[in-house]
Amino acid sequence: MPGILVRSDFDAYYCSFYISGIVETFGARSLRFGSRDFPGGRQPHSLAFRVLPDGPRVFIDTQDSSALYEDALEWCDVYAKINVDEATLAGAGRRKVVSIGPSFAVRIWTLPAAAALAVMNCIGSPAVRRDRRVWREHFANYWRQRRYRLPLSAYVPGEAADDYVFFLASLWRPELGCAECNRYRANFIEACRGIEEIRFEGGFAPRPRGYAPGYDDLMVERRYALPEYLARVKRSLAAFNTPAVYRCHGWKLAEYLALGKAIVSTPISRALPSPLVHGTHVHIVDGSVESIAEAVRLLAADGAYRRKLELNAREYFERYCAPAKCIERIIQASERRRGVS
Repeated sequence: MPGILVRSDFDAYYCSFYISGIVETFGARSLRFGSRDFPGGRQPHSLAFRVLPDGPRVFIDTQDSSALYEDALEWCDVYAKINVDEATLAGAGRRKVVSIGPSFAVRIWTLPAAAALAVMNCIGSPAVRRDRRVWREHFANYWRQRRYRLPLSAYVPGEAADDYVFFLASLWRPELGCAECNRYRANFIEACRGIEEIRFEGGFAPRPRGYAPGYDDLMVERRYALPEYLARVKRSLAAFNTPAVYRCHGWKLAEYLALGKAIVSTPISRALPSPLVHGTHVHIVDGSVESIAEAVRLLAADGAYRRKLELNAREYFERYCAPAKCIERIIQASERRRGVS
């Protein structure tokens, strides 16, 4: 089994999904950490690794933006990215970039293991040691994956109700390119509130009043712990997706696919490993209150259609998005680019 050398300053929160895929694919004992022979500079929300002794060089980019880290692009054999805008790819980007689809953070270490690894990788990374802000973020990311996330095993389908919808979403500042995201999420909340046949629970997660003007009346009064949140999502007859910050694939899309939800979605703006097809994997709407209400009523009334979307959503996750599948496709792509048969 080959060794996997991971750059010490990887994002332990956003990239925990892919660490779990490496462990599942190559085994926990394959993991090593270091800082030599990796791209220069610092690339937030990323993970770089090399397959030892002379295997492919892989860079995984989880940032919301479709922009590429040019130094990492030059260094790697394959640039695996969540939010790919194919229209902007050229040169090395067109040759090396692979769309890996959406993901979400997962819990992968116990608290003692996370603490020990955080310290070791801080010591092993000059980029972390020399900047106090980076140092603090580095340690916070290990804490976040432990404190706020659950293991991948928690993301399995449950039994959906016929008359209940739950939706809880973040509200973003419009300057982050989220005016449309906020509006579509608000439209989903309003559409569900207006359907007498269903019980709706949820809204926007608490923010300071005036954070994004016009939505204060759609906020819930408390936060939901992640186990409670997942239990309610599993019971919901529908889930709602729309592109989020900078029109990215949000964590919600990957979570909904993993949970096998009947997903109501506005059109998806970034590339995917394979298209999510309307009527097969998702139900596409234009984002208006009317189109959303029509879709939710359809899913409430047509159990066979809802079940079809649920099964195909989970199958899509298992085939294209599951951590080990992502790592497998990344390695295959890198070997093709290096001419390995």
